[in-house]
Amino acid sequence: MELVIADPELATAIDRVNHIEWGVPLDVPGHMEREARLRRGLWPTQSHRWFVLREGGASLASCEVYRMPSSHGMAYGIASVFVEPHLRGRGYSTALLDRVEAQLATEPDAAACVLFSDIGPELYARRGYAARPAFDWIVSAALCSPAADLAAVETFSETALAGLTLRPPVGPFAIVPIVAQLDWHLDRARLVAEIAGRTRGARCGARVGEESVIIDTVAEDELLVLLAYADGPESSAALLTPAAHMAARLGLSRVRAFETPGFDWEVAAPKTARIERDGCLPMLKPLRPGVRAEDWTFVPRALWV
Repeated sequence: MELVIADPELATAIDRVNHIEWGVPLDVPGHMEREARLRRGLWPTQSHRWFVLREGGASLASCEVYRMPSSHGMAYGIASVFVEPHLRGRGYSTALLDRVEAQLATEPDAAACVLFSDIGPELYARRGYAARPAFDWIVSAALCSPAADLAAVETFSETALAGLTLRPPVGPFAIVPIVAQLDWHLDRARLVAEIAGRTRGARCGARVGEESVIIDTVAEDELLVLLAYADGPESSAALLTPAAHMAARLGLSRVRAFETPGFDWEVAAPKTARIERDGCLPMLKPLRPGVRAEDWTFVPRALWV
C-alpha cells in the first residue's frame, strides 16, 4: 500500500463515491460541483491536501487535510475520512491515518492534528487524540432580545469580510480561524443555496466596536454561528439580536453555536438551551512537546473541516 496525494482526476472519482456520506441534501452531480468549486477557493488552494491510500491502482481509503495556523506552529485539520462500504472492516482507515499522521509529524512546523468526530471519541482516543468539551447553544429565532441596543450594532455582508480584523483566540494553545477559512464556510453555503435554488440573506455577521463580533451562515434549518466573541453580556445580547432576526427572515427556526469562551449566551438569550453534542466532537493529538489538548479551549465552528 502507498500513500498519495490526489490529483484532480482522482479527487473527482472520490467525490462521486463519498456522496453517500456527505452529499445530502445535494444529488451526486450537485455534490461533485460543490466540492470541485470549493477546492478552487483561496483557503483550500493554500492549505488543502487530499491523501489517498492505494494498492494496485485501487483506492482503499481517503481523507482531507487542511493547514491551520496555531499559537505553536501549524495544526492539521483531518476531515472526510472515507472507506467505501464494501471495503470497510479491513483496517484501511487505520492504515491511512497511520501514514498521514506520521507524514504530518515530520513537517518542521507541525504542532497538532485536530478533527471533529461524528462517531464518538473512542476510536480516535486509541490513536492519541483527546476530546474537548462540546456543547451547543440553541436559540429560537423568535427569542431575540428586544432590550438589545441595535443602534450600536454594525451588520456587514460577505463582501466586507475581507477587511475584518479578528481578535486573537484565547487559551494557552489556540488555533487561529483566519478570514479565508471563514469565507470557505460561507462559500459552502453560497454554493448549496445556488445549486438548490434557496434564498440566502445579504448579511453574514455583525459587530459592536472592534472587540465584539458574530459571523454566521445558513445550514439546512439553522443559522450556524461560525465565530462569536464579545466584551461583555450587553455586547453578546446586541450581537445575537441581528442573528436571530436574520434567521427569522429566512424562515429558519433557530440559531446554533458552539460554546466558546468570550460570549455570554445565557445572558444574551436567557431561554436558550445548552446541550451536550453527541457528534462533531473536537479532538486534538499533539505532534510536539508543549502542546496539550486540555489547553485548547477556544473551539468555534469556524475551525470545523
